[in-house]
Amino acid sequence: MYLNSVLSMGISSLFSGLLCACVRVLREGNSFFFLGLHAFIICAFLLIAKLASLFFKKKEKRHCSFVLYSYPVLTMKCFYVGKRTYQSVLAVQERLFNSKIERQISIQRKETTLPLLPDVAILVEHANSVYTLGRRDTSAGLPQDGAVEVVRTKRGGGITYLGPGQVTMYPIANIQRLWKGCASPQKVRSPIEWFSAVLEQSMMQVAAAHQIPTHPYKTGVWADTYKGTNARKLGSIGLQLGSWVSMHGAALNVTTDLSYFDRIVMCELPGKSATSLSQEIRLRQLAVEVPSVAAVAQLLYANFTENLHQAPDRYTCHPVLDVSTRDDWDTFLLESAGCEPLDRK
Repeated sequence: MYLNSVLSMGISSLFSGLLCACVRVLREGNSFFFLGLHAFIICAFLLIAKLASLFFKKKEKRHCSFVLYSYPVLTMKCFYVGKRTYQSVLAVQERLFNSKIERQISIQRKETTLPLLPDVAILVEHANSVYTLGRRDTSAGLPQDGAVEVVRTKRGGGITYLGPGQVTMYPIANIQRLWKGCASPQKVRSPIEWFSAVLEQSMMQVAAAHQIPTHPYKTGVWADTYKGTNARKLGSIGLQLGSWVSMHGAALNVTTDLSYFDRIVMCELPGKSATSLSQEIRLRQLAVEVPSVAAVAQLLYANFTENLHQAPDRYTCHPVLDVSTRDDWDTFLLESAGCEPLDRK
């Protein structure tokens, strides 16, 4: 408004000067120089005013679009799916993972005006026993009898066991965006290292809630030594990343049959053993009730979202939605996350 007033006053003044020049032309007949000079000044002033107006409009528009793009309100949705096979949950993970990356790329290329897909956390107790391998070939550490199914994945880490009695949390999230939004002054410089530490801390807090002392080691959580018993692995972490979107995640032993770990070279650590919350409670003779898998799942997610340290006005963590009794859990989960459901054959 101030700029418009200045422009109006300037134009009025110049037109007044031009009118005076015209009068002098009529009186003296020799003032064509003054007339031409005033006309030139008016044209130059109008041109400058037009360019200034376009510049300020463009700058204002660019500023507004930057604010809208830089500070979208993002969300994380969480689903407790109960006891499900490893393969069925892996299929849902892959659909979420690929859909999230495709949407990100489409937005960056300005091919769509649709918003980013939400981050998703899946909490599950796998109904079947599997050994999973990471990107490197560590199959030499597997048992040779073939009694347990082996699944090759693209995550980091070595061989691990997944099955009943565990809580496994799979966050499908853009960890770089979460890292940038983290308000903790202790966050590390690497998004991958930071996210792994968040998962470790979340599992350690679950153990501490049951009076079990733990420490992180080799991207995992280990129960401290106790009366001559060596430290044993309580929780494992393995991540796969694409365009900063994660899949796979963290597994915490609750009431797991630990004999499955005894038959493998766990996480490329020969001679190391696994433990569980229930075993540590018995070993240490703690006056603590052995928790259920479902209860640990709720606590693990609560710790995880707290350790992300996201500003509540820019990132919303939804409470856990229990879909463990739904036959269509996978379709419901995917549609709730804005993804196409899996093909049924």
